[in-house]
Amino acid sequence: PHPSSITHWTSSVDAEPGFLEEVFEYLKNISPSDRDCNLTFDAMSIRKKIIYDSNSDKFMGYCDFGNFHVESQETPASEALVFMLVSLNGKWKWPIGYFFQSKSTATIQAGLVTTAITMAHAVGIKVWGVTCDGTASNLSTMTHLGCKLFGSYDEIKESFYIPGIEWKIHYIPDACHNLKLARNALATYKIFKNENGVINWNFIEDLHKTQQKMGLNFANKISASHIDWRKNIMKVKLAAETLSSSTADALEALNCLNVPEFKNVEETIKFIRTIDRLFDFLNTRSPFGKGFKKPLYQNNVERQKEVILPLIEYLLKLTDVKGIPIYSTPRKTFVIVI
Repeated sequence: PHPSSITHWTSSVDAEPGFLEEVFEYLKNISPSDRDCNLTFDAMSIRKKIIYDSNSDKFMGYCDFGNFHVESQETPASEALVFMLVSLNGKWKWPIGYFFQSKSTATIQAGLVTTAITMAHAVGIKVWGVTCDGTASNLSTMTHLGCKLFGSYDEIKESFYIPGIEWKIHYIPDACHNLKLARNALATYKIFKNENGVINWNFIEDLHKTQQKMGLNFANKISASHIDWRKNIMKVKLAAETLSSSTADALEALNCLNVPEFKNVEETIKFIRTIDRLFDFLNTRSPFGKGFKKPLYQNNVERQKEVILPLIEYLLKLTDVKGIPIYSTPRKTFVIVI
């Protein structure tokens, strides 16, 4: 639709920054069987620009939290923080609020998350989980809410309580974002180490070079776009194809053919398969999935634990070239929230 059409359609709706009261009024009418949902939020960069709005007779483009006075109203906004509720059965999703800010802070976000869940509860909507990117401010937000995301696996606490709500609310990391973080970490550090050997990004680069030189493709998607990943850093598809089973199979085939460039590639293959399997497990959507894509049921939780926990322990044992655990480095996020 033309922007003017959208403006006309929304002119009768109070869509000022803040939580949208009209949306919550609508949510009161949702069927009781459809009231279970998840809260998602994300901060998106916007261009700093101050403009005059003749309709409201005021300047636009400053930080604006609606009824929440948490940041200077005279600071130009550089981000839009958006909140959305998504039903667990996939029948509906509604944006419930947005805010203009200059930067994300954990204290402010924790307060807004608490308010969003409380307002949803007041109209009969049950929020069971919160999903967001794995940025430092978002992890701090979860910590403010009561999660513990550092330490050993047994010490991690991924749920929290909201005052006045009796059930636990779970932090559910964004699997797609974590996959990109895993690719970014390996490509940046070049080398991970563990007790059995070295995981080396150069093997993936060598795979591309070998395929280019031979004019063959070993049944994988690796291309120049995957190697030059910084120019395509936001594309989940490229990260998934880089750390995929097909890439691991290609590296394994070249190792079996005794190609010199792929000597000692075994640990790199294991790392790629570990990330691929964890992503399949976290990204499953179909109730008919098999293997690592099989969803959790009450009768298979223990079996899935036996398969998944060793993969998590494997990631926790990874170090950089200096021997510092990856979960203690600046690129720790994909390990501690996966």
